[in-house]
Amino acid sequence: MSRHEINFVKIVTWMACAALMQSSGGDVIRLRDQAFITGSQVKLEDIAQLEGERALSLREVVIAGTNEGEAVKAVDLETVRKALTAQGVNWAFVTLGGFERCVVERQAASEAPSPAAKVSSRAPEASSPGAAMA
Repeated sequence: MSRHEINFVKIVTWMACAALMQSSGGDVIRLRDQAFITGSQVKLEDIAQLEGERALSLREVVIAGTNEGEAVKAVDLETVRKALTAQGVNWAFVTLGGFERCVVERQAASEAPSPAAKVSSRAPEASSPGAAMA
């Protein structure tokens, strides 16, 4: 093989590796700015947008609880990180970002917003100014 052919093979191999790494970007958990719950437990699915199999498998993890009579609670990224770390999350495959904190409002079941309204709470893209990444 000539020197040019070897360089060509190296470049093609590098490009294939880069494409493979980019396509396996990992799962993403983005904290929303606000959420509504009807019970006393704040679950990951209540406060975050979840992308990917690993992230979706964590949707039922309880991140925080609310006390009797507590109508509003703020849950920050560090609280989410600690709860998920306790569940054994491998941070090499999961990215945590979004808003610094999510304001969670507890409502009676009869007052709860529709599922569409619950999901409409904005979740920033990882690169937006309000976002914080792991």
